[in-house]
Amino acid sequence: MGRTKDDWERKTYKPAKDRNGERREEFTTFAGRPIEPLYTPEDVAPGLSERLGLPGTPPYTRGVQPTMYRGRLWTMRQYAGFSTPEESNLRYKMLLAQGSTGLSVAFDLPTQIGMDSDHDMAIGEVGKVGVAIDSLEDMEILFDGIPLDSVTTSMTINAPAAVLLCMYLAVAEKQGIPFEKVGGTIQNDILKEYIARGTYIFPPEPSMRLITDTFAFCAEHVPNWNTISISGYHIREAGSTAAQELAFTLADGIAYVQAAVDAGLAVDAFAPRVAFFFNGHNDFLEEIAKYRAARRMWHRIMTERFGAKDPRSTMLRFHTQTAGSTLTAQQPENNVVRVAVQALAAVLGGTQSLHTNGMDEALGLPTEKSARIALRTQQIIAHESGAANTVDPVAGSHAIEHLTDTLEEEAFALIGKIDAMGGVLKAIEKGWVQRQIQDAAYTFQQDVETGERLVVGVNVNQSEADIPTDSAPLGELVEHLLAAAPNTRFLRDPTRGGVATVLNELAREAEELGFDGIGITGGEPFLVPDMPQLLAELSQVLPVLVLTNGTLFSRALLERMEVLRDADVTQVTRIGTPVFAAPEAFTGRAGPAADVYSFAVTVVALVTGARGAELVELLAEPPDAPALWDEIVRRGATPAGLAARDTLRLEVCFPLYGNDLTEERGPIEAGLGWACKEATGFIGADAVRAVREAGPAERLVPFRLTGPGIARQGNAISGGGGVNVPWAPTLDLRLPLRLDGLAAMSALMATGVAVPVFVFAWRYLPHHLDEQGRTLHEQPRFYALLGLFMVAMVGLALAQDLILLFVFWDLTAVASYLLIAYDRQDPRARRAALMALLVTAITAVALLIGALALYDRYGTFSLPELFREAESNTTVAVAGALIAVAALAKSAQVPFHFWLGRAMVAPTPVSAYLHSAAMVAAGVLLIGRVYPLLERSPVLLDALVVAGFASMLVGGVLALARDDLKQVLAYSTFSQYGYVVFLYGLGGEAGVGGAAFYVVTHAVAKCALFLTAGAVTRATGAQRLSELGGLGRRMPVVAAGSLACAATVASLPLTVGFFADELLFKAALEHGWAFAAMALLIAVLTLAYMARFWTQIFLGRPRGEAGPVPASMVAPVGALGAICLVGGLVPAPFAQIAQDAGASSLLTAVSVKTRYHLDLRAENLLALATFALGALVYAGHRALPAAATGIARLGRRLGPERAYTAGLAALNRLSDAVHDLEVRDFRGRVTAIFLPTGVLFALA
Repeated sequence: MGRTKDDWERKTYKPAKDRNGERREEFTTFAGRPIEPLYTPEDVAPGLSERLGLPGTPPYTRGVQPTMYRGRLWTMRQYAGFSTPEESNLRYKMLLAQGSTGLSVAFDLPTQIGMDSDHDMAIGEVGKVGVAIDSLEDMEILFDGIPLDSVTTSMTINAPAAVLLCMYLAVAEKQGIPFEKVGGTIQNDILKEYIARGTYIFPPEPSMRLITDTFAFCAEHVPNWNTISISGYHIREAGSTAAQELAFTLADGIAYVQAAVDAGLAVDAFAPRVAFFFNGHNDFLEEIAKYRAARRMWHRIMTERFGAKDPRSTMLRFHTQTAGSTLTAQQPENNVVRVAVQALAAVLGGTQSLHTNGMDEALGLPTEKSARIALRTQQIIAHESGAANTVDPVAGSHAIEHLTDTLEEEAFALIGKIDAMGGVLKAIEKGWVQRQIQDAAYTFQQDVETGERLVVGVNVNQSEADIPTDSAPLGELVEHLLAAAPNTRFLRDPTRGGVATVLNELAREAEELGFDGIGITGGEPFLVPDMPQLLAELSQVLPVLVLTNGTLFSRALLERMEVLRDADVTQVTRIGTPVFAAPEAFTGRAGPAADVYSFAVTVVALVTGARGAELVELLAEPPDAPALWDEIVRRGATPAGLAARDTLRLEVCFPLYGNDLTEERGPIEAGLGWACKEATGFIGADAVRAVREAGPAERLVPFRLTGPGIARQGNAISGGGGVNVPWAPTLDLRLPLRLDGLAAMSALMATGVAVPVFVFAWRYLPHHLDEQGRTLHEQPRFYALLGLFMVAMVGLALAQDLILLFVFWDLTAVASYLLIAYDRQDPRARRAALMALLVTAITAVALLIGALALYDRYGTFSLPELFREAESNTTVAVAGALIAVAALAKSAQVPFHFWLGRAMVAPTPVSAYLHSAAMVAAGVLLIGRVYPLLERSPVLLDALVVAGFASMLVGGVLALARDDLKQVLAYSTFSQYGYVVFLYGLGGEAGVGGAAFYVVTHAVAKCALFLTAGAVTRATGAQRLSELGGLGRRMPVVAAGSLACAATVASLPLTVGFFADELLFKAALEHGWAFAAMALLIAVLTLAYMARFWTQIFLGRPRGEAGPVPASMVAPVGALGAICLVGGLVPAPFAQIAQDAGASSLLTAVSVKTRYHLDLRAENLLALATFALGALVYAGHRALPAAATGIARLGRRLGPERAYTAGLAALNRLSDAVHDLEVRDFRGRVTAIFLPTGVLFALA
């Protein structure tokens, strides 16, 4: 007794976990929040009693009613409505007869956006997702035979909410029911439409005014009506996390209350009728905590921010609907269970009303049977589970209270960010809220796609034959709506009688109040009529640049458009897809000038943060250069800010035009051009000089980084002998193999590193197969594939012909695919292997295209012949760029790095070989092989500098923050190969020789470190750094060997790696201190993540037990560590290998000097700075996970992995379409075959 949680974790939990393991490496909520194995009072912050209160008392954490469900059960309100009012009316009566205590009306999309059923844009949507209401008569039919004083009705309607409420009240009036006895809710939440759904009609400000008018009317005339149901449901359905749903919903609530107060309403006059609508998602504990946190937060907001006095104003009452986005079309009967779990969480969380989804709603509208089962789910919870028998069943649960506190803290932090932007309207205008939701949705879907998040029936426990479910048919029920619409419209013709009188009176009163149109007065935003037509016209006559932050036109542009020539317009903005147009209206020129201005506007928007009207104002009268720069600084932008956010866009797209380069210096060119150059910090004097020298005809040039890139001409090929065997003479294809210096280095790595990998695998593989329940008969396949990998790498090293090089290049991709997927029963392994194959094989096409381009120009695929004949021209530059893309993808350099981390699911020997000597090394081998072509284009060398530095930086930060052993090493690998790419970009003897030296030392050290990870996991069962410690005494040989190898990667003295950093610093210093600073930064990160890796495993307090490790798994680590130490004392062999390899790349002799210098030369000073700063970064490395998370999130959002996922989905859709053709009847198949054939013959 009296043991602490720490004692339990150390003495009881950890040994059990080490013995038996757990189902997953890490347990998280749906939002990715880590879940502890146990919660105790230690995890709950002090002051719990005050934060909880008691049921029915502030802060209402435990419920808004003292008796809760002991007094009255929640309202069982089943959301329903489809096709016609008649059909929906029958469904409502069925639900009421089955025990529903309230109604919830679903409207179809045309009704939601104020369209009649016969509108052209309503075709295909009438009655599809809800009931169609075109007139008061339809509303009367909908509630025929249902006394409105005996039910409460919730109507899910927003933009036209006031209109539908008036119709409902008119029906009540016809039934003779006073408004005071009418109860219910309109959703009336327009802000979430701008955030998540898009069914808005008017701009935000007039929409908000309509809502506050509804507040005022109902407060006086319909006191029992809930005038708004502020909806987190749709925000969660769009992909947000629980904390985001909470924060954005309450932020919307703050905006509505503030708008009503600003309109003159007393807060206690309307706030008691404000209600909320939340989403009941899958994460059981987190959902319960979310509801509790919401009540507590709203009480605090209403009392502290708005000074509410009436207790009812501070009570958060809410409706819950189970999450439609969690329902699956596969195995739909599973949805019954999902809905039950979600509903129970809502009940335990204290919901006031609840809708449970039908099991078939992923397929269409629910059938009567599925709707009945959904209702029965609520009734079983109410009457059989016992959950309703106590006021607060979950209070005091340490897990629940901890999650509640955490969610509250995270949600208030998000609300604080929204407040800092000027409120939720501003945050929506900037697109910030939408981006947060998109990021969360993308992350979640990625987890499902990769198998990190399991969905039963979708990516696990799949079934070939799903149970068919019949969804409710629409049939021809909507046809009479379309037929009735013209008659209805005739009856309500505004020229007839009372309607015209009312409209004229309304117009007169609006004019007296000063409204001359919706939102036009004062230059406020408004929607352009016929926006699609306008955009279509614009796209025909103007160059446009499409971005993602808000449609923008200027007055000058609009006045040129015939459709708006006579309009008195200050500006036009629209939340949605933006268009920046740069016509002659601005510059007086077309063509390149227009494109430049488009991009310049984009840059200023990024730098200043200005959007919409604010950006129009900034650009309306462009100031001179210093004034615009002052404006940028005033808005808080920094020169590095833009570079950090949008470097890639600038690298690829930025055009140098006018400004300092020509005499054409209009105010826009002078102001924006100067500001962009100063803001980015990338366009230096060298670039300006280069453009000037190019002459006026080449003013529009790609943006480039300054740096080295002096092309070397030469025809000497160092190395030994070779063979040149005819392959296909008629196609001019041969098999030229040559053992030059570069080939010798690569072949030595491929075969030499294979030896310790094979030795390690001898005892590793049987244990690995046994753990997976597989037989030892699968061992030969593993060794055969590893041998194939080695052969492919040796062939790639020896190839002296681009086509032969391409063959071995793809062979390495195939071998890696088979090895990564060796554990083929693991879906993660299959997906990782497919990703590696597709990324490297698709980019290999670039290599082939580059080879064909060179053959077309020079008539040969032979590399020696190309090196002799190729000169600096566009063909060589383009071909070199294509080949470099393939190389960077293979070496997992930014932006192609995303495949490497996932490949870590492969067995440890595969990871060791893949990273040190094979697949990933192949990319830098290719760069070294074609370097004589690459150096002919300085722009390509600069691009290598950029790619290498980005890879070093991103990989270093991620390696320093990751917890998984192999993940740390994976990210360090692409960071280390970033060194090599960076050095190749710097060029010269120091650069190219240093690159080769790095490749060799990295191969030895990294192989040992991966084998270390495998040995440690074998001994302890742990795969995460946080679970390890104190293994130095228990595994002395592994500790000593891995220490030498980690020190080699970190470039510490007395190891061979020390000379690698010396060569790096020397090459960087040749090009200036800016490059030396870049090298220093990366060296510091490398030292820090290597120190973290080794010390956390082998030093500190022992955690758990370490079992014996076979000698064959220990000896390779010790042997490789000894090589690193010997190389530190006798570096000449490494230097000779690097010299010969460098000579093969530079086509001239290379000298790689490796010796210790006991003086204060610049290289030594940089090394000392590395040791000092590296120690500081290591000491503070716990601050970096946030940076790593940000980088990973940015990569998921903007990186090529998203394009990869989208492309794969498109291929799947195409495959499905082809399959549909294959399974049609005979006539369909014949048509599918012969129709395209006939078209091809016709074209021929």
